[in-house]
Amino acid sequence: MGMRHASCIGQRISTIETGVPSNVQILDVSNNTISLLERRIFKVLGMTSLYKLQLQFNRISVIDLHAFEGVTQLRILDLSFNHLYYILSATFEDTPHLRHLYLQGNRIKFYDGPILNIPTLQILDISGCQIDHIKSNSFLELPSLQSLNLSNNQMIRLDTEVIEPLKYLKKIGLERNPWSCDGNAYALEARLNNLNIEHNPICEKRKHGIENKLQKMISIVNNTNYDNDAEIISDDDLIKIWFANDEGKLANMKNNNWMCKNDTGISKNDGILSAFDKIPSFWSLLIGFEVGCVFGGLFMWMLLRMQQTRVNTISRPYTPIFALQSLPNRTSLMRLRSTGEESTGLCSETDVPDCPGTPPPPYRDVFSTFSRRN
Repeated sequence: MGMRHASCIGQRISTIETGVPSNVQILDVSNNTISLLERRIFKVLGMTSLYKLQLQFNRISVIDLHAFEGVTQLRILDLSFNHLYYILSATFEDTPHLRHLYLQGNRIKFYDGPILNIPTLQILDISGCQIDHIKSNSFLELPSLQSLNLSNNQMIRLDTEVIEPLKYLKKIGLERNPWSCDGNAYALEARLNNLNIEHNPICEKRKHGIENKLQKMISIVNNTNYDNDAEIISDDDLIKIWFANDEGKLANMKNNNWMCKNDTGISKNDGILSAFDKIPSFWSLLIGFEVGCVFGGLFMWMLLRMQQTRVNTISRPYTPIFALQSLPNRTSLMRLRSTGEESTGLCSETDVPDCPGTPPPPYRDVFSTFSRRN
């Protein structure tokens, strides 16, 4: 059998307890609502065979000190784009073989001393974390680091002493920082060039004279050559190396995938509605709001139309008062009063129909006349 894989992407999961088999090796629970990694949570769930764990785009703000206890085989951990504000240097001491750690997109504040204690770490990404300063001993406990991404932060300067403990560093990302472009920046770039560390130019407009002088001075003072023959291993290469000794296992990796369960215990299988699981929460909310407005407006329009039709079609109920108030009934009462009397050319008091311009008589006169006749 190949590597056991479980995917739980975008299923609104709020806990790491997803219902997948405990012997899973690659677990992807990205784009969910997980906010806490509790103490010994993976050991309690029996998930000690994890090799790659993807937790990016969640809401993780707290990682207990021994949350990864028992996960000794973990090689790749992605915690990018969460709500992490601090990480203790001993947070990952229970993962002795961790090689890749991604923390970009968090707002991590590093305190005095080494920021992390991971001797085996090769790739560290802390870009976009709003870091404004890194002290000289920050990477002291990362001797195997080969790739460091510090781009898109708030750093104005970076002392050359910061990279001195990184004897195997081969690549560093420094772009999109507000560098002061003074003597410190030129000294840093000269030191990086001297160590053959891959990087983008720190300052586009450089003074070549100052740079050359600083580079010569640093070359004379520190003429030590470090052994940088180690290669940076990518995530896919790590997975291939892990199963390189077992023939035929890589071909069966796709046959060992599981789907996670959400908080209600319902499995998310492929179906008609599976396409909606890939829609981000923000767009789902926006689409739902627009659809609600359309249906709400349509419902109100239909309600107003029905009310208007009802008013136009329903007639007044028949009562003696309304009957007496109508013009034909008034005319009939006037004719009853004038029965037997000779009609004249002049408009009489009760001959309302013969004189269109004359207003109708008061109601009390009509009622009194009607009472006398009866």
